[in-house]
Amino acid sequence: MGGQLCSTSSPTLTRQSSARSFQGAVSYWLESTDGIPFESYTDLVENRTDENRQADALLWFDDHDLDTDETHVFDEVSAHAAAPLAVFFAARR
Repeated sequence: MGGQLCSTSSPTLTRQSSARSFQGAVSYWLESTDGIPFESYTDLVENRTDENRQADALLWFDDHDLDTDETHVFDEVSAHAAAPLAVFFAARR
């Protein structure tokens, strides 16, 4: 076996799991944040080119900046501190 470590998951499965986790974190942040015109990760991806919703989202970030309260990551396993950044950059597309 020559010092090789045994791995139970493939890199592809790990990436897919991480992507689903992050999608869940974005959905959690959208669901728990008032004023953002998207309800979930899927809603954001499918409707981010809607000019009205995009403008409303960017106005929300103008009012709130990206200085969000990251302490929610301690309250919810689905939370991720980078979720607001992901929403901001997705809304800018």
